[in-house]
Amino acid sequence: MSFTLLASALSFAISNGAFYWLGGRYANPHVAEYVARLWQWGPLFVRTTLSYVAVALAAYAVLSRVAAVRRGGVQA
Repeated sequence: MSFTLLASALSFAISNGAFYWLGGRYANPHVAEYVARLWQWGPLFVRTTLSYVAVALAAYAVLSRVAAVRRGGVQA
């Protein structure tokens, strides 16, 4: 999960930075405002991404167990 945390934080920083610096929405972008927006929205993005990954891992574990039971490899 730590790799997922790092990857989601890095992807948010890159995508948010690209939007902020290259999007043309802000006339005079500066680092302080970018960092403030990063701290404001970053935790929500990372938490949501980690939630999706956790749900996907849980679904994978359940489906793997069901498939093993159907093959007769594991007793329920």
